[in-house]
This record gives sequence, structure tokens and C-alpha cells, in this order.
Amino acid sequence: MIQMQEIMVSEEQLTQIKSKELYILKEFDRVCRENGLKYSLIYGTLLGAVRHKGFIPWDDDVDVCMLREDYEKFRRIAQDKLPNELFYQSHCTDKEYFQLFDKIRLNGTVFAEKYYAKYHMHQGIYIDIFPCDKIPNSPIKKKVQLIAYQFFRVGLMSRYLDSSQRKGFKKWCARILGVVYSVFSMDYLYAKAEKIAKMYNRDDTKELFIFPDTITCNSTIDYYSMQTISTIKFEDACFYCMGNYEHYLHNQYGDYMELPPVDERIPKHELINLYY
Repeated sequence: MIQMQEIMVSEEQLTQIKSKELYILKEFDRVCRENGLKYSLIYGTLLGAVRHKGFIPWDDDVDVCMLREDYEKFRRIAQDKLPNELFYQSHCTDKEYFQLFDKIRLNGTVFAEKYYAKYHMHQGIYIDIFPCDKIPNSPIKKKVQLIAYQFFRVGLMSRYLDSSQRKGFKKWCARILGVVYSVFSMDYLYAKAEKIAKMYNRDDTKELFIFPDTITCNSTIDYYSMQTISTIKFEDACFYCMGNYEHYLHNQYGDYMELPPVDERIPKHELINLYY
């Protein structure tokens, strides 16, 4: 397969992308507030709110997280409550979408990433919505759960992401894993990974984990912090954030107020098509 040509996103284009993402975030926030659902800004979005009072200047996405219970409730009501120009993307609403977290996409736009370009799914500008799941107090059970989850998640991603767009060693690893896991359907791998992520949500535990986007338990979230939601300024509005967010940011990024080296200040998504 031909290697797809990545496009360089200009400052003007990045500004337009951010304006669309901010609109989506505001609509997400509105639906959550109207329906009593909690969430928190997360990852670079939370870091941007604390360090820059908005987007990290070179960032090109928005991330939020929700307790699994609120996440599932939002899934059920999203398409009815969101305006018509927004599409709630999950595996249930878009069959060729197999990520283990959901997105809200803006109709009439294109934000096509090279690893997903071959799929016939909605590829508009989006925000990411991650579920937070409980993990057991027992270190052994915690490790077993994580290993089991990663077994199915790695298999799913090796089948789902377009290996032809990788290079060198990663490309061959992805192809080998794709063959090894070909005995399983992607639907099976998806269902098993999600089931394992949710298996301790009824337990009385104190730690949360965002399974879809992490490999180790270095950045767990205290359950209480997601129950003590506050607000934080982000651009021209205020959004929900977890309590004690400083502790989370320190665990995730270390000295989070220090800027990264100049050569790392680039958008992280590899695009082959953009329209807004």
C-alpha cells in the first residue's frame, strides 16, 4: 500500500481546529451540566488549562474523562441531546470505529489521521471522551487485570491501525501481531477488552484508571477526586476538572509547569487530510 502523505498544519489551521474543538467541548459541557453528569478535563487539555489558561499552543486536540457510570449515561443520551451538527462516535454508532474510548465529531469537517484513513467512518474534527474504571486494591489483581486488558487491546490495535503507515521495526511488529491475532475478530477483541476494563467497577476501591490510553498504572486517579469536581478556566469558558488535579498532573508529567524542549512543541496527530 502507498505511504500516505502527511500534511503540515499551519498556525492558522491549528487556530481553526481549536475553535471547532472548543465549540464541541462547550456542547459536551452543556449536556453534562443539564443531565447531572460529571467529567474532568484530562491529559494535555487539563495541563493547558493550568499552565496556559487554555489550549497548549501547539496542541491539536481536547481530552475529557468520565467515571464509567456517567460515561455510559452520556453514551445513551448523547445523540438526542447534542445539536444536529455533532455526531457521537462509538463502536455502536460507527461500526468501523474500534477505539476503546468515544469521540464527538463535527459534521462537515475532516480531520483524517493516516492510521484510520482506510476506514469508512466519520473522520471529522473531534474531542476524545475517556472512561475511568476502578482498579482493585490488591497489587496482584491489579497486575492481572492490566495484563489481561493489554492482551486484548494490543491485539485489537494491531488489527485496527493501518500497519502499512508505520515504518521500520514498528511496521514489522504490527504486521506480525496482526497475523497472530487474526484468529480473533475485532468485535471479539473489543468486547473482551472493554469487559476486563469494567470488571471492578462495583467494588469499593479507591483508584481509577484510564485503560484505553495507557499501558502502565503510573497515572492512576484517586476516586475521590472525581467525586469532588470543581471548575477551571479554559480559553473563554470554565469547565469541570477533578479535585486535587495538581497531584494527577505531577504523576503524569512531573514538573508540569516547565515547557518541553522546542523540538517537542508540535501537534501530535499525523494528518493526511484536513477540512474545516
